Amino acid sequence: MRGEVWVARAELYASKVRPVLVAQASAFDVYDSTVTCLLTTFESENALARVRVEPDEVNGLDAVSFVMTKKLFSFDKADLSHRVGRLSEADMARVSDRLRAVLDL
Repeated sequence: MRGEVWVARAELYASKVRPVLVAQASAFDVYDSTVTCLLTTFESENALARVRVEPDEVNGLDAVSFVMTKKLFSFDKADLSHRVGRLSEADMARVSDRLRAVLDL
């Protein structure tokens, strides 16, 4: 699942539906929950913890989006509504780099 973009049930974390990126290693897919990063279309001047992603047919995003690597959430897989797409390897490499920086790993 790592690298996949899903829509999670909005009432669990926000007032509107927002896509999430599965950030957890695929080796841990055996568990009932998964670790995600929230996505937003809001462009912030203070974007040190965000990764810009251009929309395309593979990731399924409708607009330029930002992976918010400091907004990590664990969801039960049953609370993921539907798969939207998958980020490219290059985008996931940038997300991984930003997660390492945010978490000081």
